[in-house]
Amino acid sequence: MDDWLINYLRTHKLVWSGWDKEERRLSSEHFDVGPDPTGRGIRIFNIKDAELFGRALMSIVWRTCASQLPDMAEARVKASTLRRMRATILSQRQYDYNLMPFTLVQLTSKGDIHNHSPILMRRPIGSANRESKSATIIRYYFDGLVIHAFPPPRRFDPSEFGGLILSEKPLLGVIGVPFEESLQKDILNEAVMLSMLNHPDAKPFKS
Repeated sequence: MDDWLINYLRTHKLVWSGWDKEERRLSSEHFDVGPDPTGRGIRIFNIKDAELFGRALMSIVWRTCASQLPDMAEARVKASTLRRMRATILSQRQYDYNLMPFTLVQLTSKGDIHNHSPILMRRPIGSANRESKSATIIRYYFDGLVIHAFPPPRRFDPSEFGGLILSEKPLLGVIGVPFEESLQKDILNEAVMLSMLNHPDAKPFKS
């Protein structure tokens, strides 16, 4: 399952390791909507086996939520959800897209190569014209791809995301954001600063 997912992501240039060595930024021909002047756009994929794609993503969530490693501490779901995910991954129950909905965000320009542990956070949902709402997500990052997993309980209808959320429909829209405009760049910079401050040789700032 992991091999299938990695091969799919690389083949469709959804992760940096699938790009040509000289590529630093995806050209406009890779976008189906946009990109706009900031470099943001949408790529649309026809995922013929969306259920297998979902099981592979769910496997990542299940393993991190079941892990006792300190780096995985923020990836947590209810025990009942953990059991349902495990049964789903093992094909002991029918795949349910509403059990753990997923959206994807791709970094469409290369930044610093790094890894990052999953983060529990809130993200806004809906358009600017609607009443402001937010939802809890477990945010995963690897190789230039961000995965938003929406654990239960949820107070929104996944259909509000339209074609940007993985569903039984074959088409999936993936939001593209340049690394230099991304939240991931801010997260990385903060981690670097904290590492410098916590270094044993760090000197106090002068006021």
